[in-house]
Amino acid sequence: MIDKEVLSKKTILSYDEAIEYLSIARGTFYVYRQLYDFPDAVTIRGQQYFMLEELERWRAVYRIGEEHDITCIDELKNKEMLKRNEAMLYTGLSGRTLARMIRKKDFPEQTYTFQYGLFRRSDLDIWLNKRKEKIEEG
Repeated sequence: MIDKEVLSKKTILSYDEAIEYLSIARGTFYVYRQLYDFPDAVTIRGQQYFMLEELERWRAVYRIGEEHDITCIDELKNKEMLKRNEAMLYTGLSGRTLARMIRKKDFPEQTYTFQYGLFRRSDLDIWLNKRKEKIEEG
């Protein structure tokens, strides 16, 4: 276990140090990297590191280390258009599953604005209700 005080004095953190700094499990760390706008890793001599400043900024936005999941989903319910990572969090789907469902056209269509593909939250609600009904029937 690494002392957080020591970590907070560094400017770059390895994977293990970033996990320790954020006080999350390794599996959770990988999920957060998929679901949220997680800071990109910086490659130095073939090893990947994270900038402490970017991790702090990211943690402040998503309130990691606090009871945040319900709050984040409640905040998403107030948005009309969701980015891909927000749609993943809202529906509970992984990145791979979402991509597969989009390819098979088993997921609501995206609306493209500028460079982003956005999902209408109302379409996601309808889709989630249909899935729930199928599960209850079958």
